[in-house]
Amino acid sequence: MRFLLIEPSTVASIDLECILEDLGHTVTAVAVSKRRARQEWRRHRGAIDAAILNAEVANVSARPLIDALNRRGISCAVANAGEKPFTPARVAEMVQRLRAV
Repeated sequence: MRFLLIEPSTVASIDLECILEDLGHTVTAVAVSKRRARQEWRRHRGAIDAAILNAEVANVSARPLIDALNRRGISCAVANAGEKPFTPARVAEMVQRLRAV
């Protein structure tokens, strides 16, 4: 799968990107904010299958972003702070849920 990561922490996004790549996936773009995420999915139109959002970014006001991504066929998963640091098993579980959508 090809991912858009929406994560304000550079360390966490690098960690998540490495795990996704180890699992055979591609990270197409990384965004640190909702505004930047919109720019990235427009820039990479057709090259993103799913998005993983940080729970701090994915609050109630992120609903329009999630809805916009979903309308374009991009499945979304929200990762909360309790899931950091990311583990390969947890990331693989998120990917499986995204594939099922």
